[in-house]
Amino acid sequence: MDLYQRMSDRSMAKLYWIARHCGDFATANDILQALKQRTESEDERPQRCKVAA
Repeated sequence: MDLYQRMSDRSMAKLYWIARHCGDFATANDILQALKQRTESEDERPQRCKVAA
């Protein structure tokens, strides 16, 4: 999964589409799980509010 962590969300989405299109559902599922873990970890981070000066 280290490779997926270094990729951008957009690149992962393209790779997911290619894997699904070619019938490699195992890889597509791995990519989808990595994306879900990434979004879940982003949701757990505290959101910072920007205050206008």
